[in-house]
This record gives sequence, structure tokens and C-alpha cells, in this order.
Amino acid sequence: MRHAILTLVAALLAIPALAGSAQDFAQKFADEWAAENQLETVTISPKMIEQMLGMSGGAGAGQDQRIMDAIKKLRSLRIVKANSDAQLYYQRAIDLLDRNSTRFQQIDTFAKTDQEGAFYTRKNQQGETVELVMVYLHQEKNSFVVVCCTGDIDEDFFRSLLNNFRY
Repeated sequence: MRHAILTLVAALLAIPALAGSAQDFAQKFADEWAAENQLETVTISPKMIEQMLGMSGGAGAGQDQRIMDAIKKLRSLRIVKANSDAQLYYQRAIDLLDRNSTRFQQIDTFAKTDQEGAFYTRKNQQGETVELVMVYLHQEKNSFVVVCCTGDIDEDFFRSLLNNFRY
């Protein structure tokens, strides 16, 4: 399933979309380092995700249904990636998140032989999760990715993502 998620992210990177007006972590990070011209940013709407996954017709049962329902609640999915200086960008992203610790809370990390990453959330004043950030580094491939989901983030949705990246 982790491979499927990474494949989906890679496929989404090939699709251009207009950026949303609200600034989430991914956009803030991309704006901060835009002058270096090494970052690519893509924003995908929930409708586009739904169409790509072929979910607009019917849905499966159980966990898959909950994940599909959670995806439909997303306001945006923004991806920032770099295929050079990956370690540098990874550290910059983690540093930016840590500097904004009153806004973002780290909820989990993962590490494998040549891969590492972290998950952060942002909650609104009511305590609801409104932003989920995944920062990912693949050292061997010199690849860095930030995936930022905004909207009504369902607990099942991000728990499923977390479970897919654990070893």
C-alpha cells in the first residue's frame, strides 16, 4: 500500500493545477525557497483526486470506504518536491515545522535504511485537524517530498497513512 501511495503522489506530480488562495505549510515552504528554482509545487483538488482514483462511481467497503470518504473532505492536496539537495530541503522543512511548533505538532516519524520522514498536524481552535503534513526523504534517490493535505482531516485517513509508512 505504501508503494501505491508513493505511486499516486508521483502521478499527481505530473498534473498541473492552480494553487489555492490559502497558504498552507507546503506553500509557505515553497515560497520561502522559491528563489533557488529547485522546487516543484503542484496543487490537486479533491475532485481531481477522485477522478484519478476512479472513486466517483461507487466505493468499496470497510477501511477503503472510510479512506475514500476522508479524501472527499479534503480541500486541497499540495505537493512540493525536489530531486536535488534532498537532504538540505528535508532539514529545512523539519526546521520550519519545528520553528512553528505552536502551529504544527509532530505526530509521528518513520525511518528505514535510506528513507525517513515525519508527520505533522495543525488543528483549529476547536481542536479539529485541518492540515496534515508529511515530509519525506529518500536519500539514495536524492528525493525530497512534502505532501500537505488541508480540509476536514479524518483520524482514519491519517492513521492509515501512518501505518503505511511504518516498517
